Amino acid sequence: MAQGGALSREELAQLIRGYFGQLTKGCGREACCQPAGRCATVDGPVPAKAAAKTAFTLAVTLGASGLCNAVNPSPMEGDDPVASNPLDSGPRTNTDLPAASAAVVEDVAAEPMEVVAPTTTEGEPAQAMDESEGAVVAPDPALDTVARFRQLMDELDTADNPKRALVGFAYDTFGPPGMDRLMSSAFCDNGGTEHGVDLDGLREVYNGLLTGEFGDDIRDILGSAMGNTVSLELLRIRSFPSERSLRVFVILFEAPVLDDIAAQEALLPALLKSVGHLRDGERSSLARWWAADPIDELRRKLSIVQQFVTLRVLSQCDTPGYNMNHDDDLGAAVKCIGLIHLANTYRASSDRFSELEFVNDGINDMFRVSPDFEVWKAEMLKGWGLIIRLPEHAFSFCHFPYMLSLANKVKILTTENKVLHEHEAQQRQRRNLMAAMHGSLEGLEDSFVINVNRDNLVRDALREISFHVLKNPEIIRQPLKVHFIGEEGLDYGGVRKEFFQLIIKELFDPIYGMFVHQEDSRLHYFAPRSLEAPEEYRLLGLVLGLALYNNTILDLHFPPAVYKKLKEEPAGLPDLAILNPDLARGLQQLLAYPDDDVEDVFSLTFSVPYEHFGEQLVEELVPGGADRPVTAADKEEYVQLYVDYVMNTSISAAFAAFFDGFWSTSKGSEGIELFSSSDLELLIVGTQDLDFDILRKITKYDGFELEEKTPVVQWFWELAEHFTEEEKRLLLAFSTGSDRVPVGGLEKISFMIAKQGVDSDQLPTSHTCFNVLMLPEYSSKEKLERLLSIALRNAQGFGMI
Repeated sequence: MAQGGALSREELAQLIRGYFGQLTKGCGREACCQPAGRCATVDGPVPAKAAAKTAFTLAVTLGASGLCNAVNPSPMEGDDPVASNPLDSGPRTNTDLPAASAAVVEDVAAEPMEVVAPTTTEGEPAQAMDESEGAVVAPDPALDTVARFRQLMDELDTADNPKRALVGFAYDTFGPPGMDRLMSSAFCDNGGTEHGVDLDGLREVYNGLLTGEFGDDIRDILGSAMGNTVSLELLRIRSFPSERSLRVFVILFEAPVLDDIAAQEALLPALLKSVGHLRDGERSSLARWWAADPIDELRRKLSIVQQFVTLRVLSQCDTPGYNMNHDDDLGAAVKCIGLIHLANTYRASSDRFSELEFVNDGINDMFRVSPDFEVWKAEMLKGWGLIIRLPEHAFSFCHFPYMLSLANKVKILTTENKVLHEHEAQQRQRRNLMAAMHGSLEGLEDSFVINVNRDNLVRDALREISFHVLKNPEIIRQPLKVHFIGEEGLDYGGVRKEFFQLIIKELFDPIYGMFVHQEDSRLHYFAPRSLEAPEEYRLLGLVLGLALYNNTILDLHFPPAVYKKLKEEPAGLPDLAILNPDLARGLQQLLAYPDDDVEDVFSLTFSVPYEHFGEQLVEELVPGGADRPVTAADKEEYVQLYVDYVMNTSISAAFAAFFDGFWSTSKGSEGIELFSSSDLELLIVGTQDLDFDILRKITKYDGFELEEKTPVVQWFWELAEHFTEEEKRLLLAFSTGSDRVPVGGLEKISFMIAKQGVDSDQLPTSHTCFNVLMLPEYSSKEKLERLLSIALRNAQGFGMI
């Protein structure tokens, strides 16, 4: 054995030969003493390629202890036979190794893996005591793991060296040999969980080992033992992943040592890589097992991996040329977070933790769009003739969007839109050139301009948008420009803003009957059984999509359910409670009613009464529902059907048209898929976090010699400091065209106060296309307050000064 307990290459080669023979041919005994996974006599022959890798793993983790006494190794393909036990044949060089075995050695040597014999802090071997060392012997191996631990703890007081006994138990249990025993014991077949692992017993063992007098010593040994186990699993799972490995992951992720940063550095990289090698079916199985954990246990797993990710990124941030997207260790951790996210989605919607807990600040601080986009869109870019060379393990955070901030997702969407726009422009130029060469005077449009009349806004908008999109579907991603017929003014953004505001206001006008306004929640929802043509609902969907791609936020008052339905997520009773609190409260009271006389107390049937043009009608929730009373036995079914009717069934035709209109603006784009339903809501309607301290900090001035120290400017900010929320929204709408704040807050907008002449009785005006507020240099604060108030409360329409 080489110095320090590590195997030399010659010794390793001999051991690999011995294990390869056991795995492929067996030991020749009728009854082999080896546990599963070590000898063909027990399990049957292992294929040569898998046997070569496993032989290496067994050699470095077990040394010679796992070799049968009567082993008769068989040569690997292409090798000369070996007549005797390789341990008796003397040292061999690497060139003497079988071809398959040598390849495995070279392959695994590149892995950042170190397998060493564990020792206590005094340098003693970590093994259980034998009878000559004291009254306590190693626990009976026939007992279940928990029973063995309890036996050990009961007899620990009489031990001459209790620390050594505990340390030995820890390594024997959680090192590779012990893990094999765990996999084949009742400990992993207790029937109490889907995966079979006795989690309560496991936690008892972990806590008992780590909370006692020798907890620090045992913690080090556990890290070493589990590191060896993980190294074995990493090789096993590459060759033949199985449910056994999934159980190993269940056991290892429960280990309290993972909460220590030092243990994370030594143990987590290989553990995370092992998880990363799981196939889709195995990932789904492990995610479902983890989903059954108490929510705090699942959150702990996420916290451990998130901490590893943050430390990994921070430790590399100053490394020249570091690219997160090419970091293999980071990629393995991100994939594991993806597995935990999948587990969270498998839980009941009322028992999940927030998506915000998956966002990693370290990742977002270092995130760069270009390298991530390159990995994400590699196939698309290659199809355009671009040469893309990426490492095999390169990954994109776009496959794990829940880790990214909304601001970074917006950057990705903007980049994708820009790239697609530039590519389409090149294609358009080619097609227009070809059209000209063939004598056609009409090519494809290169701008998206619509001409509308204020008096016929909905009809004109529907006609203009449909005409342009029908002629060139790709034009939908061009910047939209709006011209109001009969009005002067170039659209630098302000006219477009006003167009969006006016058309939203008109589509939601009660005269159309397209939407119902809930007084108690002050929210709009699709009118049930609407008689309006689907084209108007489709237009609204188009408007939302166009506003999103034109960075324009809208004054919409939809409940979150609308954005969930756009993402094809179910809308249920909690969503109804936001839209219609009174109705939801009644249904919740029905569900909570404890007695059996539901039919007598509530007098309900499986139907929904409604009024239609003054006539009282009934919609049945099930065939014959008007004659079927709601009872204690079927009240849950009634509530489910009622909620589905209100939120889905009764508006299905209208919402389908709206859905189609919205997503028609995103054809060819995958960036929009990165956004959650709550992200979509923020993108479309913005926020109302009107922090005027921030607005003041980012404001620029034009024409005022003293800038912010000019009296009229100082008076303006003194007035703004005491504005109500309504007055703040009026000022923002007057100056920028919208009373909402874009993603990122007020610091993301440009805002200017410009001088509009000397003192006069002229009202303040604005250039909404440039976010400029124009103020005459009024002579008093009172005059400014009076004229500004008139301007804010009477402003509508757009005009150049």
